Formats: sequence, structure tokens, C-alpha cells
Amino acid sequence: MISPINRQVQGFTIIELMLVLAVVAVMAVVAVPAFDQSVERNQITSQVMALQRGLALARSEAARRGGPVSVCQSADQVGCGGSWSQGWLVFFDPDGDGTVDAGEEVIRVGTGQGQTNVAMAGPVSTAFVLFSSNGFSNQSATWTVCPNTGGAEKARGLVVENSGLLRRTVDGDADGVHEGTGGALTCP
Repeated sequence: MISPINRQVQGFTIIELMLVLAVVAVMAVVAVPAFDQSVERNQITSQVMALQRGLALARSEAARRGGPVSVCQSADQVGCGGSWSQGWLVFFDPDGDGTVDAGEEVIRVGTGQGQTNVAMAGPVSTAFVLFSSNGFSNQSATWTVCPNTGGAEKARGLVVENSGLLRRTVDGDADGVHEGTGGALTCP
């Protein structure tokens, strides 16, 4: 009589290992681009929210202080100038000229993120917006935040109305691109 051989299985076969590696590789190919897009969306949202907080602070500080408060683009986070992508300043601006002069208090410094482009469009100035003591702004303006890779469908923005009210841009016509005060947002 032939006796059965008792073997204990220890480990995996090469075919099983290759199947597992193939499944992991397919999952990685699908997950990495989705993760990159998620990171890009979060960077844009974060930049929009930081700018929104700065503008809301400027409006409330103008009302609280009873005088004009400006928000300007700032490359060095000390004075006005440069681009919105580099950062911005919120400051008490009694003379209303949109520049930080001697004796004018800087209330908040906002820094840009290297992965986004920020631009402002407005009829009065693209360098600053001023809020008066009644909360009104000197212009209706739109800030557009885009990824460095471009793509208007990825752009998000903020609108400040003449009344001083802030709102985020929306895709009102369902074409995949958000609209500001001057129409569809565009990226450089």
C-alpha cells in the first residue's frame, strides 16, 4: 500500500506572488494621478480660503477702526508690490493710496503658495482693494487662483462686490469653468 505524503505548505508560489504584484501595480497606476489631482485641488482651495480670510479681515477692520483698510499684493511681505502669487498685506490705510506708508499698521501678512498663480482683475486697480469704514470696497474685483499647470477648469476665485460682500466663484453656466465679475475665469 502506498502511503500518502504529508506536505505542509509554507509560503507562496511564484505565480501567486506575480499576481499580487500585478494587482498592486495596477492600483498604483490608478491611484497616483488621482492623488496628484487631490493635492492640486487642496492647494487651490487653501489659497482661496486664505485670501478670503484676509479680505474679510480687511473689511471688518475698516468698520472697527472707522477708517480705510487696504489689501495689496506683496512680494516681500513688508511693502506693496510684486504679484498676488507671492503674497499680500492687509493694512490700515488712512490716506487710501493702497501703499504701506510710514506709520501705517500692517494688520496681517498673507503668503503665496508656490504651486498656485493668483491674479486680480478690477476696473480701478489690479494691485490693491480698499475697504472704507462703512464696509464698501473701492471696486468690484475678482481674484483667480490657478494651478501652475494652468487649466481654466481647475481655476477657483473670489469676488468682492462694491458693497464689500465677498463670494466664491461658481460655475453658473455648467460649462466646467467658474465665472467671476468679468465672465469666465482664465489662467495664464
